[in-house]
Amino acid sequence: MKKLVFTILFCWTLSFGYAQTSFDHFFINNYMLNPAIAGIENYVDIQVGFRNQWNGVDGAPTTGYISWHQPISKSGKVPGFTFTEEGKGSRMPKTLKHHPHHGIGANLIVDNVGVFSNQELSATYALHIPIASGLNASLGFSPGLLIQGLNNSRLSNAVLTDPAIAGFDTRFSGLLKLGAWIYAKHLYAGGAFHSSFDQNQDIETRYFINAGGMFGNKIMRFKPYTVVRRVNDDWTYDVGMQGMWQSRIWGGASWRSVSELVYYVGANITSSLSATFLYNDPLQNSYISTSSTQEIVIQFRIGNRAKVLCPQLLW
Repeated sequence: MKKLVFTILFCWTLSFGYAQTSFDHFFINNYMLNPAIAGIENYVDIQVGFRNQWNGVDGAPTTGYISWHQPISKSGKVPGFTFTEEGKGSRMPKTLKHHPHHGIGANLIVDNVGVFSNQELSATYALHIPIASGLNASLGFSPGLLIQGLNNSRLSNAVLTDPAIAGFDTRFSGLLKLGAWIYAKHLYAGGAFHSSFDQNQDIETRYFINAGGMFGNKIMRFKPYTVVRRVNDDWTYDVGMQGMWQSRIWGGASWRSVSELVYYVGANITSSLSATFLYNDPLQNSYISTSSTQEIVIQFRIGNRAKVLCPQLLW
């Protein structure tokens, strides 16, 4: 069985060696999908995560990642929002004005699949512009690099004798992400395009369309959301709902069209630190697909002078 699973992972990795990593936490950090989000908040947003896929399967994918983005102005200062005295320091200020500004960011992803290790490194620029009272738009792009090599910690003498492994050379490919985002205090919608390409002109393209909203009061709020993906010629979609109590504790679930359920819970530990745990439950019946996936995301909000506990403009 282990040999069969290893063979499946090996062939899958060679076939999709340049494929970008997938996550369950897009509804926690949409920046990983759409570069137009960079700099959307009034603080430096750093998120660190780890994903353990197909728990119990030998050589199954594991992923570690870190993302960072923040707003900047021409003067180099963090511009963010203007608060009224009534809203300053509250969880959800009643009055805020969004100023035109730039956003920058970067992310690093390390993805281990079988004996292979894939790294993604990219940088981001975004421009945010108010287009109406309480409504804003942004455009962003993110060039990057994908590197596929061997994971020495998972290599054995038996594996090294495999001709495909013995003759494997590190591979490099380019990456480009483009995105657009429209957002306000209680709604958002956006789209993104990802393309990776290597020296052999092999190209993988991905398209994402996101939308969501929020309703409720200061005690309890709800956030329905959806994302539609197209990877090459395959379409999938997620629909879900998140609930948040007093901007402190949240939980939710989403259903994926490939017969998967994702559950998650999280909490704001302080105004500068939060954590979210996600559990992916496949609904199909096969050795690999019935193995669960877990993911944890830690968020740091640096320079959060207003001490807000949740995003001021929905994303």
